[in-house]
Amino acid sequence: MKKTVLMVPMIMGIVLGMPAVSGANPLSTQENRTSVATVGSTAKGSVTSNSLTEKALTENSTQLSNLIRRAIGEDYQRISLYHQADAQREMGIASATYMDPKLRFGAANVPVDSWSLTDDSMTNLTLGVSQQFPRGDTLQLQKEKAFQQADVTEDNVQLRGLAVAQSVSRLWLQLGYLKEAHSNLSTRIELQRQLVRQLETNYALGKKSVQDVLSVELAVSTLEEKLDLNWQQQQQIQAQLSEWLGADWLTSNSANAASNQVQWQSLDGLLSQMTVGDHYPQFKQHPLLHQADKRIAIKQTDIALQEQNYKPQWGIEVAYGDRRASSMTTGKAPDVASAFITLDIPLFTSNKQDRSVNAAKYELGSARLDRDLLIQKMNAQVNGLLSDLNGLQQRTLRYCDHLLPQSQAHLAAVKRAYDSNTASFAEWVAANVNSLALQLDYQQLVTQTNQTKADLAYWLNAFPVDVIELTHQRSSF
Repeated sequence: MKKTVLMVPMIMGIVLGMPAVSGANPLSTQENRTSVATVGSTAKGSVTSNSLTEKALTENSTQLSNLIRRAIGEDYQRISLYHQADAQREMGIASATYMDPKLRFGAANVPVDSWSLTDDSMTNLTLGVSQQFPRGDTLQLQKEKAFQQADVTEDNVQLRGLAVAQSVSRLWLQLGYLKEAHSNLSTRIELQRQLVRQLETNYALGKKSVQDVLSVELAVSTLEEKLDLNWQQQQQIQAQLSEWLGADWLTSNSANAASNQVQWQSLDGLLSQMTVGDHYPQFKQHPLLHQADKRIAIKQTDIALQEQNYKPQWGIEVAYGDRRASSMTTGKAPDVASAFITLDIPLFTSNKQDRSVNAAKYELGSARLDRDLLIQKMNAQVNGLLSDLNGLQQRTLRYCDHLLPQSQAHLAAVKRAYDSNTASFAEWVAANVNSLALQLDYQQLVTQTNQTKADLAYWLNAFPVDVIELTHQRSSF
């Protein structure tokens, strides 16, 4: 029997990969409890607060606003779209200009038997100029259409700004959650390591089996794997944010200020007046609807352009002929001048002009239906997000009113039971771990709520900073 007891530390060392120390004195029960009390205070100190103060929320919103300003200000795509719009306007001005006049120079009525310019009085050297004029108001309409297309491109600038703000907000909030999760996991790992040390002590005394120790060690390793995954995900999000914030942002400490909660003052004011239904008044100023309206205007311009084909196309030509031959009566033959007016007359319009106008009208009808469909899709998106937000808020309220207080009450009861020797250390650790897991679930709900608000802010232009106003800054790189 004595031999068996002496072999226990050696077996533990082999199984756990620890050096076996013969005759080691295990910690006393009082020493164990002193260590537990210390860990308990540390764990409680590491738990993140369930709600942030107004000042903290304001600071978080300021941080996010600064990030959005920087991301939009340094977005190359935004400047590229502005250049495209400027190019379209320049091409519109170019297309609204008359065609260049044509110059004609040559010899007319040259006799082929002698190829002489002086033998025949009809022979002359001709210099002529011709100019074509477009049908009706074609040039002005082409310019108007080009400017309308440029306006559509500039709406893409605003859409790009909203998309950047949405992406940056969601990534920033997710990064804040991962930091909360990192702190939470670290605390749980420390608790489990304390349990491992306590089990090792009891194992050395023969009170626990090696399976108990290995089981908790496996739980520690699993949490450490989650911690490594958490760090990897943080690095991935920071790399994604560097698309807008630049590579130098990766080496700064700005990511440490990330939070999964921000203040949505402007959005909350809009949401307080909204319910599931028709939200057209709220997002009628959205760039997507502006684009749809401008595409309708472009189709109306196309109809007007096709209608110009019913009008004739004019052209004039003026020529002067220098005759070198001698006249029989007056000496040198007089020079000649000529002038012409040309035009094409659209007489047979049933299979060309009429069909072209009808096609343009059909395209106008299609553009109007596309706008109605867009409104339905936007409304469905907003209603879906409102439903998600409502569900998330109800679940968050349940955590605040029931789950988290019940978890804290259970933890306090287990602590009292442990202090009175009616509960084990493992039960106390399990209660702490469960409480921390609930708090992490709560933080995930908070993150999802704020990310849903970021999605709503995209449709309602209600970010902590006015994104549309930021996109009007046409700074170049």
